[in-house]
Amino acid sequence: MGTIVVVDLGLLGLVLRGRSIGAVSGRLAPWTRAGFAVMAVTGLLMFGANASRYAVNPAFLAKMALLLAAVAFHFTTHRDATFSNAHSTGWRAVLTAVASLMLWSAVVLAGRGIADFDVAQDSRLIPLIGFL
Repeated sequence: MGTIVVVDLGLLGLVLRGRSIGAVSGRLAPWTRAGFAVMAVTGLLMFGANASRYAVNPAFLAKMALLLAAVAFHFTTHRDATFSNAHSTGWRAVLTAVASLMLWSAVVLAGRGIADFDVAQDSRLIPLIGFL
């Protein structure tokens, strides 16, 4: 996510002024892919450790939906705005960067909420877990 934030801040014109955002994004792409791979592997391992617990956690389900939306947005609209010279400035770049920052922030916040919505820790809800 860190590399995506750098590119988004560049699209907003807050950093990397005078540099091609497409070129910067291209140079950061291997790091972005590596970060995503680490996130996917560790996430799958964590999910596998308590799959039944996460499957009923509303914050986890929200995080997965938001993650899917963020990744889809990144590989479609965000990529187009980043690598297209015609769209690397102006209102479209700003809207793309703001939407990207909001999506990835929502993924992080939903992830933080997983512990708060852990129904297995609430002893009043334990009988419901078997029902679900």
